[in-house]
Amino acid sequence: MIHHEITPPKFHDPRPSADTATLGPDEWAILATLCDDDPMYLELVAKLLDTERKYQTLSRRTGIYKALQTCFGTSALAKAPNLQRAETIRDLKIAEENGDVEAFQTAWAALKFGQAPQKNQYDE
Repeated sequence: MIHHEITPPKFHDPRPSADTATLGPDEWAILATLCDDDPMYLELVAKLLDTERKYQTLSRRTGIYKALQTCFGTSALAKAPNLQRAETIRDLKIAEENGDVEAFQTAWAALKFGQAPQKNQYDE
């Protein structure tokens, strides 16, 4: 209480963009963790956050959807093979966590050889 009586009130910056700070090192670390340390996914999320930040202070956010869609189009992650590979890696991790050997082998084969092994009629 004494501190508030002695020091002047905290400076309030009236500019609309003053409250929006860029991400600090702690925030980047959290974001990288949320993105499973995948640099392509981190790049996409950073672009999306930056685009939203640019439109945050505007009274009319006209064009934000088009700008967000552009982020997906220019991202390295937007390519279909990369998305398919990411899904296969996710399936591999899930199969490993669940102890599903067959699903793990299928996902591993898809990563290693580019396709899942074909089941033959005698496997059933």
